Amino acid sequence: MNFLGTLWQSFVTGEWQFTFSSPAEWVGTALSLYGFYWCILKRPGCFIIFLLGDVLWFITALASQHWSLVAQQVVYLLMDASGYAVWLAQQRVEDQSKDYLRALEDEVMMLSAKLEVLNERQQER
Repeated sequence: MNFLGTLWQSFVTGEWQFTFSSPAEWVGTALSLYGFYWCILKRPGCFIIFLLGDVLWFITALASQHWSLVAQQVVYLLMDASGYAVWLAQQRVEDQSKDYLRALEDEVMMLSAKLEVLNERQQER
């Protein structure tokens, strides 16, 4: 039977042909989905959430000797770590740029105040 037929039969009969073998897989799935949601919101914490979910998936895959999933989770763990490191580096650059912009704005304000004083002195003469 094809996939859609099986899906329809499961839907109608209520007998699903798949199960997760442990609650850790459910938690890993929930964390992965929540991590994607945070990723959509562009929150850097998504990397930490993904890391936690991927660690759970790694442990369960290792325990069940599901070697292709173990390999996938190793890659995901490396991607989580590198993504977080890249985000931190970009955040530092952005923070430095904001600080530089604030310093320039302060300098413009000071020069503007000095210019006003000079203009007032010239008008008094």
